Amino acid sequence: MVGRMSYATRGIKRTPKVTPELERHRAVRAEFLRELAELQGTAPEPTPPQVIPPEERCHCGSKWLDVGNRRICGLGLHDG
Repeated sequence: MVGRMSYATRGIKRTPKVTPELERHRAVRAEFLRELAELQGTAPEPTPPQVIPPEERCHCGSKWLDVGNRRICGLGLHDG
């Protein structure tokens, strides 16, 4: 078998086939998580990301940039 390589040796991962059993498992789990969120009183949907008002600026006068979970100066000169 010259030139034939298996998926595993090429580093390609196959996605598992979606069986009826797997679909049922996912549906039951989704229903469980919805009901659990109701019992705990948590919001079922994620909160929207924080929006920086356009009038809010760095102490040097430039706009803020969101990088990860922090703000930095839009000019890149310093952290806010």
